[in-house]
Amino acid sequence: MDLSNYCDEKETEWNNIEENNANKIIEYINSKIDKNLYELAKTNNNIEVYKKLRIWLLDYYKKELYDGLSIINITKEDFYKSIIYSLILSITRKTSNLEFLINVYKKNNIIKDLREYEEI
Repeated sequence: MDLSNYCDEKETEWNNIEENNANKIIEYINSKIDKNLYELAKTNNNIEVYKKLRIWLLDYYKKELYDGLSIINITKEDFYKSIIYSLILSITRKTSNLEFLINVYKKNNIIKDLREYEEI
């Protein structure tokens, strides 16, 4: 098997797992809250719904989010790592919702403080 085929197979496998996990968590949370996550995210793609709303869910529906994550065997720590990566990307790319992200992370004790590095 050549490397290209192997990479394609692994990418397809990973995408299927990600789609399956996103479907499970979105369907679970949708069944537990009085909002339609698909309507809020303006998409029917489960991965996009999760990515667009995960911080909002953390802020407003923390218990349901954590319960949904446990269904797909994602620990809080792994979730925190993923959203910290997103925070770093937000800081370096798009800062329009940065203040909201930082406030939600602080409120949920994911980060304690964030200091801006000043070049000398």
